[in-house]
Amino acid sequence: MGFPVAIPAIGSQALLGAYAKLKRDPVKYECPANYMPEVDVVIPAFGAAKRIPYALTSLADQTYSNIGKITIVDDGSPDRTSDAAKLFGEELGLDLEIIRRERSQGKTPSIKQIARRGGSEKLFVFDEDTILAPNYIERVRAPHYNEKVASSFGIVRPLTRKQKFTFYRSQIEPLVMRLQSSCPQDKKSLLDELDVKMGFKESLRYYSTRWLVEKYRHGLYTSDQYFMRDSQLRLFGTTLFPVGCGVMYDREKLKTIFDDFERALGDNLTTSEDIFVGFGFCNKGLVNAQVKDTFMVTTEPHIKRLPHQSILWGSSFIQSAYYFGSLTKSFRKKDLRLAALPQSKGRSKGEYKAISSFSHSSSENNHRQPLGWCIAPPMLEKITYPLILIYLALLLPEFAIAMVLAEFGVYSITTYASVPDDEKEGLISSLFLSEIIRLLSLSLDIYMLGKFAYDIARGDRNWRK
Repeated sequence: MGFPVAIPAIGSQALLGAYAKLKRDPVKYECPANYMPEVDVVIPAFGAAKRIPYALTSLADQTYSNIGKITIVDDGSPDRTSDAAKLFGEELGLDLEIIRRERSQGKTPSIKQIARRGGSEKLFVFDEDTILAPNYIERVRAPHYNEKVASSFGIVRPLTRKQKFTFYRSQIEPLVMRLQSSCPQDKKSLLDELDVKMGFKESLRYYSTRWLVEKYRHGLYTSDQYFMRDSQLRLFGTTLFPVGCGVMYDREKLKTIFDDFERALGDNLTTSEDIFVGFGFCNKGLVNAQVKDTFMVTTEPHIKRLPHQSILWGSSFIQSAYYFGSLTKSFRKKDLRLAALPQSKGRSKGEYKAISSFSHSSSENNHRQPLGWCIAPPMLEKITYPLILIYLALLLPEFAIAMVLAEFGVYSITTYASVPDDEKEGLISSLFLSEIIRLLSLSLDIYMLGKFAYDIARGDRNWRK
């Protein structure tokens, strides 16, 4: 989501991250080799006939062996998503359950339905436009050995056309060749558009519509994951929320979030459910764990859809900060069990002291970290940064330029210093493009805050993806 370097916030997240990098050790997740919880998989899908074969192929290639039920929820797709999933699932030897809806209901109802019906201890939510590294599920299951962990996820990167082309040639094309000779005639059309075209027209279309988005997101994701989220883990033992395109949940903890807000919100868990759920976990003193030694690549939107997707993510952050107001305002570590004591009448001082002693000596499950430092200052900066930049641009343009250059310098240095050497190729150009697009999209922050205020004033909380 970026971090403005501006007065009066003075780049709060940059300062917080720098402190964490200098003063705190990195968080690592290991578990015994025999820790093998069964993992069910759910893939919410919409209009994914061309993408889901890639996702399923990467799922079939996982090194983790204890994968249970695999469910695809086809959310009223206008194309033949269910047929493509069934065709490739059978060829890959995957035992798929396909739930086909006649009308689209959204991602949240799909995840909620599968989480609530019971099954394995862990639930892996996997987007249909994402490709997993072979060891992805094996690695993200490791943090769950700690009972505090409610969600875990790896590093996300943009899926480039070259990567998709390579994956097609090595993994998808052999499947297509076999299916061309064996599948029914009416299903062969599903195979025709999976190939990645590399001709002149396709290249021109790609560089004018998707390449810019991929470069922008490369810089954004890298900064967010290797600097911002890593700093949150070092300081607070958790990130604010998981990355929703490939996240492993503890099923019971996830169900608890859904159940807690069912009566009040139903399926309207903000415009991005993974952000809301992550806030909910943090509010309970649970952990969203980022694993940095595995990755997934995900399809980025067409450049025309980039503002819409950015608004969904940014709005969900604001909406979640509103719903979890006590978390937003938490600047000191809070004992959740003690927080409930004033509501309990008739306790003697001795009983209170005994419970207090137990709470502080027991598991840190009862402690909510002061994550307000990661929520409230960025919210303030969404207002102050554009206003100050506009003010300086009108009255003192040289100071406005200096501020933007200073921001880019801090943004680049902190990110570049945080990234492993093997991921630094092309990073500076991605960061430069990210800075330009972020400056051009400052009006989106104003729009999101204005829309949020308008919704609150009208009493409209129909926030859903």
